[in-house]
Amino acid sequence: MRFFRRILAAALLTLPVSSLPAARAVPDRENAIYAPGEEIRFQLQELPPETARLSYRVLDLERRVLRSGGIAPEQTIRLKELPPGYYDFQFDIFDAAGQNAATGKYPFAVIPVVDRNRPDWNLNQFGAMVMPHTAYPLADRRRDAELMSRIGIRFVRTQRLNWVQIQPDLNRPPDWETADREVAIYRANGLDIVANTAWPLPREASEGFGRSTRAVDKMYPAADRLEAIRAFYTGLSSRYRGKIAFWEVGNEVDAALFWLGRLEHVESGDKDAIIRDFCDYFVLIARALKAGDPGARVGPSTTGCAPDGQTYRNWLRKFLADPEAKQEMNFFSTHYRADFEGIARVFRENGIPSNTPVIVTEIGGMGSKTDRTRTEWEQLRDNIRITYVQCAAALTAGAGALCKFLLRDIPNVHLNEIARNARSGFPAPSGICRLCDDDPRNRILDPCRRMECGPSGGQRLVELLGI
Repeated sequence: MRFFRRILAAALLTLPVSSLPAARAVPDRENAIYAPGEEIRFQLQELPPETARLSYRVLDLERRVLRSGGIAPEQTIRLKELPPGYYDFQFDIFDAAGQNAATGKYPFAVIPVVDRNRPDWNLNQFGAMVMPHTAYPLADRRRDAELMSRIGIRFVRTQRLNWVQIQPDLNRPPDWETADREVAIYRANGLDIVANTAWPLPREASEGFGRSTRAVDKMYPAADRLEAIRAFYTGLSSRYRGKIAFWEVGNEVDAALFWLGRLEHVESGDKDAIIRDFCDYFVLIARALKAGDPGARVGPSTTGCAPDGQTYRNWLRKFLADPEAKQEMNFFSTHYRADFEGIARVFRENGIPSNTPVIVTEIGGMGSKTDRTRTEWEQLRDNIRITYVQCAAALTAGAGALCKFLLRDIPNVHLNEIARNARSGFPAPSGICRLCDDDPRNRILDPCRRMECGPSGGQRLVELLGI
């Protein structure tokens, strides 16, 4: 297999505007993404009354100043002929005495528009994960989808096509309106949907409801709810027949944080039995989905500890030892930098066809808002490096649907992701990498920045970024 020779390292990082008073830079478009050759315009708004003069500068990924100047307070900053890449627009405001009255910044990017109709579009394996179980207004979903479409993403991983989201009150019928609109938004923006589903359970549908102090929404469903589950997931897949690329059952089910199994096995701590419980659950959901859409592709979702597993060890071998689970598995999903050679070896041992897709639905670097030892810019560079290394390893192994974690900041969930826009909660990717091989048969996307990297696996990128 050929090693990658060209990599795009243009990363978008959106940071909150920092300033003394509330002065802010406002780009002439919401996503602050421009095509090569387009004029980039910024206005400075909410200037303090003592403003006498302004200065600005544009820094590239290596923190080199590419543009700088001074303007009058009412002027628009116009930037032309910037090459493709990631940039930081910074400004300073001075009073008549020459004292700095305010400062701020706003990131933007120059990225070629991607032709989603190109013949080799289906070779594009890059995606993004949007967040799941917190408030997610439709307006934000639309902005997210438009951003993904603009930067050339193909896959979107969503956790909203799910029983607990569509029918949160089991005493009322499912409310399909929001799910219908979400699917329509993604399809209108040319995105292939990876539906992470069947978790968490509605609490009252769990075998442990009212009987356990553990996370009952991660347990096996109660016996008297099984028919309702079958009916819901058959209806779900029938409603979106042919519109879902992958149905992931559960999330990181090799970890006790996300899967606990039947109540008796939770209490006894029988880990092998807990794996068998998931096999039963997987078969239940897979068959229900395929009853609604015979073409549905269904698979389990695990941590990056695959194939061994995190809490429940030797997970993949034990999962495939169940003949019904093995029969229903159409793909395998894992996260970050899994042992892809190990997964392939377990596949061979169990007679799984070598062309069975392996997808990676959480991948890439993250930063910490609370890290006081490194600047946000240093964390961004680490994000780019980690994302590159993980994506390169996955692509080299033939994995697909690489969904960058995270596309957006999560309200009220402290996962320490530093990527965010000046508008609270609006998405921006931090460290998306895109590949373009010399061989047209392997070409995925035209890169916005190119560099030679060869088999050394990212050494040139490390040198370029100084990390």
